[in-house]
Amino acid sequence: MLIPKLQEESFLDEIDIPWALACLEERFDDAILILNEGCLIYGGAIRDIIADMPIHGDLDIAIPYNQYQNIMRKFDNSPRWVRKPKAKSLFVSKIQYSEQIRSLIKNMITYNDLSGAEVQLIQSSACRGMGDTKYDEGIMNLVHNVDLLCSGIIMDINGKVTEVLPGAVKDCENRELNLNKEIDRKLIDVKVLRNRIQKLVKRGWKNNINIEQFKEK
Repeated sequence: MLIPKLQEESFLDEIDIPWALACLEERFDDAILILNEGCLIYGGAIRDIIADMPIHGDLDIAIPYNQYQNIMRKFDNSPRWVRKPKAKSLFVSKIQYSEQIRSLIKNMITYNDLSGAEVQLIQSSACRGMGDTKYDEGIMNLVHNVDLLCSGIIMDINGKVTEVLPGAVKDCENRELNLNKEIDRKLIDVKVLRNRIQKLVKRGWKNNINIEQFKEK
């Protein structure tokens, strides 16, 4: 069950984190400079910055459906980024994303730079329009359907950080793992969720999710 209606823009809380953009630029080179307006950063990198932890893993970039090919060409033409074989990218996606989230993703491709930094360009599925906010509806559906509440935060290419899921920032600051209450629990991929929790717990996060309440598929 996907979220049928997005939050109105007035309910999206902008967070004052002026250093977030600089942190990402230091870790991921010029990746954000390549992007167009409308592209959004979400997921682990923003979570780690708010949690005051070193950025671990890749940079997830959600791209509006009709901008994907253009952004991909920019990365292909960049001397700093090399495309990762698609087969490996798809393999990673099956580990990192539940079936529900994968249904919201039209395409995904991964790039590496010489330092080993990795970015994932994620094309959202086509939607009817911008919905109730200035952000692309396909992208916002991705964010609304993350399994962990702490991942419900976005950043635009100008460094504006916005809390999409209420409580996400608090969880990051407290380094606590809670389930996103908006997601349909019947559609949660237990293996994906367990894998994600285990990785974060090893990094010092406190888990408040009873994984045993979910049935294995």
